[in-house]
Amino acid sequence: MYFNNSSTYSSHHNFLEDYNPNREIDKDPNRLLPKGLFNDMMDQGIESNQSSIQFDNVSGFTNAQFYNALTNNVNSMLDYKALILQQNNFNQQNEVTQLFNEYGY
Repeated sequence: MYFNNSSTYSSHHNFLEDYNPNREIDKDPNRLLPKGLFNDMMDQGIESNQSSIQFDNVSGFTNAQFYNALTNNVNSMLDYKALILQQNNFNQQNEVTQLFNEYGY
């Protein structure tokens, strides 16, 4: 897949903003990795007009928080969501839940 650079964002950033877990495998062989979700949990909202996500009011999560929530007890994205919320005092719980729903989890 190819995304054009915009005046503000790189093609890589536009790709993350347009993440879609339902994309055809031949167009994105890593479509099941929630790379766009992680990006959206860190950034300041929807930054690209190429975004397929309509709701992104989550910000401020870190790679360390994502990593710490990857434990042996996580067997699904719903397990992961519950643990990352629990470990972070349910910070932005409603917004995180809605964002996970946007991604189909």
